[in-house]
This record gives sequence, structure tokens and C-alpha cells, in this order.
Amino acid sequence: MVGYLRLRWSHLTVTCPDTCCDLVYEAEIGDSGWDGCFEDETQRQFHLEKAKEAINSWILENPERK
Repeated sequence: MVGYLRLRWSHLTVTCPDTCCDLVYEAEIGDSGWDGCFEDETQRQFHLEKAKEAINSWILENPERK
């Protein structure tokens, strides 16, 4: 495992390499404060692409920790 993505209460976080470590990406999703899902497929694709880029950058910067 090299990345952990969590979307809860309208807050998306991406940490590497697991749940405990470096926060590499975060975003607010939705406007109700209680959302646990993306609003639409476009938003989902956008944030998952950003998460993937953040994880890849972390891997390149921390080869010894993956």
C-alpha cells in the first residue's frame, strides 16, 4: 500500500504510505458538511487524478519509505 484516500464529512484526505503518515492532498467536497461521496463523475475524476499525482510525487521523493 502506498496511499490511503478517505472521503468523510465532505473532506477528502490522501496520506502516504498509510493512514498515519504524510498528508499529501486534501480537498473539501460538497457544501453540506456531511457528504461522503463526490457530487458527480467529473468531480470524482478531478480529485482522484490529483490524489494519484500527489501519491506519485510522494513515492518519487521518498523511495525508502514506500
